[in-house]
Amino acid sequence: MNSADHQLIKRDRSLHGLAVLMNPQPLLEAMSGHSETEDISLIKPDYIRYKPHANCIARFQIVNGGETGSAYAKVTAEDAQAKFEKVRARLAGHPLTADRVHYFPQWRLMFAMFPADAKLSSLARLLEPETVGTLSQRIFKHQKPWHTTGIEILNYKPERRLVAKFNAGDGRSAVVKFYSGKGFERIRHTRKHLVAPQGILTPGWIGGSKSHRAVALNWLEGDTLRDAAIPEDEKHVLAGQVAAHFHNSPQKRLKPLKASLQAAALEGIAQQFTWLLPELSDSVHSLLPDLVGLVMEDDGQRVPLHGDYYDKQVVVGADRPALIDCDQARMGNPLEDLGCYLAHLERHNTRLAQAADTAHRDALLEGYQSVRPGLDDRQLDLWTAVALFRLLHHPFRDRDPNWPSRTRTLLDRCFQLAHGRHA
Repeated sequence: MNSADHQLIKRDRSLHGLAVLMNPQPLLEAMSGHSETEDISLIKPDYIRYKPHANCIARFQIVNGGETGSAYAKVTAEDAQAKFEKVRARLAGHPLTADRVHYFPQWRLMFAMFPADAKLSSLARLLEPETVGTLSQRIFKHQKPWHTTGIEILNYKPERRLVAKFNAGDGRSAVVKFYSGKGFERIRHTRKHLVAPQGILTPGWIGGSKSHRAVALNWLEGDTLRDAAIPEDEKHVLAGQVAAHFHNSPQKRLKPLKASLQAAALEGIAQQFTWLLPELSDSVHSLLPDLVGLVMEDDGQRVPLHGDYYDKQVVVGADRPALIDCDQARMGNPLEDLGCYLAHLERHNTRLAQAADTAHRDALLEGYQSVRPGLDDRQLDLWTAVALFRLLHHPFRDRDPNWPSRTRTLLDRCFQLAHGRHA
């Protein structure tokens, strides 16, 4: 832990177990007294989701009996304890996960080894071949018989979403996503009715289950644009072209996101810094009016947006490039997607030189204009600032050991993009 972590723990006395989530050595020692967890030799946090005075969830990489795995822990404030007890009792009573859930009252902390999950209950079926088979039959009921022979976990956010690759014995593969209840129906509707754009591929709908809150899409082979072995400038040209193809597509079922919801989300991020880094709170809030004003007053052209566009959402395969993970697709200003792409470049390379940053921007616009000419890009820097502002908490969330300095760098860049000056 760094000094900012220690200060945060001191500020939030409501969460007794917050320190244990950030430095789980005491948890590792406490688990040595349980037969099911005594073989855990390593526990390392790699993702944290924090709500001040309410709760905090941490995902861990663990080594259990020599095998690498995943787990998560959740701590709650005392006033939420009754609800928390019900959740814990439900998990502990599940025949597939009873021995994978442990409670440590001294920290008001629940520890759950994957696939035990309080809000993704269907994940428990991934434990046994028989239950995997039943689950696969339900999800792929409209396909020819599907016999799952292997499952690869691609992304897991505890109590929110799991993304996995299901491999069938006959060589077929699919992406299967499991969701908590929040937003599932909207995502299911969006993915089921998404129209394939011209010029690029998108994963097609091949199955799902309402009862398991699962969606299945066909697997697209290839490397993400971030990992593809092509020159940097060509990557950004291609990214612009892929975005333009999607923006040109006839997505009649997509709806815009209310500006008030976007503004509230920005305000929520700003509020987090009252707790995470109070010394930055004034700077964060001074930037907020311009960003909120942009989303509230935006009257630009409305096109189909990806909604979470960056270099890992583009797959370069043997055929055409593909756009994946379209869960957040909606109608909106095309500059939102382009700004999001550029913001992620900033997030993952905080030392990006100004000349390189301009070159990336120019290459992205070159690719976009080659497919969809006539874009008014005068507000692209401001939209990039909005997208980067949404990522300010990510260094903390992803447990970057230098998260305070990384956050300051990102905030300073937001000011440069929005106002042409430093914070």
